[in-house]
Amino acid sequence: MKTTDPTVEAAITPIVRAHLAQSNARISKITVAGTDIWIKRNLPERLRRRLTKGDTAKAFEAERAALHLLGAAGAPVPPILCEGADYFAVPDCGPTLHSMLRHATTEDPQRVAIFEKAAIALAELHQAGFSHGRPAIRDISHKNGQICFLDLERFAAKRNTAKGHRNDLITFVHSIFACRGIDTPEARAAIQAYQNADQIGLWPMAQAYCNRLGFLVPLSKPFQAKSGKKSFEFKAIELTLTAFE
Repeated sequence: MKTTDPTVEAAITPIVRAHLAQSNARISKITVAGTDIWIKRNLPERLRRRLTKGDTAKAFEAERAALHLLGAAGAPVPPILCEGADYFAVPDCGPTLHSMLRHATTEDPQRVAIFEKAAIALAELHQAGFSHGRPAIRDISHKNGQICFLDLERFAAKRNTAKGHRNDLITFVHSIFACRGIDTPEARAAIQAYQNADQIGLWPMAQAYCNRLGFLVPLSKPFQAKSGKKSFEFKAIELTLTAFE
């Protein structure tokens, strides 16, 4: 996707700046001519947030750089509509895969197909030599038939390696299982789609790594037994390792 069309930038910039003058939010959404736009801002963080979230200024610039780099390479990321020293704005790219799956009660072939598309898009990103850094399904959206990778704060050149791709893949699969703490048709479809699209041998690499992590299953059992969402990520550990057997 191309970044920063000059005409769009000229039209949107004054509207975004007017909004920023009245808002102290780090992330906010506005609607311009019927189009939803997300604005991310680099704001000073309190010490507590820095200790729990890390260097947010560094993450902000990493994401901005990733959007430019990946956008120029034709990867499925949001185009930057306008930007300034401490902000950038991107269009809304639809609901996340997490939001689609979280409250699903019946099987939906269209939703399954979207998860397949996401897996293929991730495999293609890896084949192009890039790693997302944290491709959890809450950071992947779908709109008008297009997958879009979001929240690229963990993107870094040092992760654009086979090891980085492998970690991406495991994170992606784990996040699907962690959404509800159970196996789903979406998980199985995404796994199969990635395997089918994998042209550089990342699946067996992930298998070999996960085969060394079996000790995590008994350690996670006490946490799996807890009720509610907190148990989902621990249940997903066993589901993920089983998927890579």
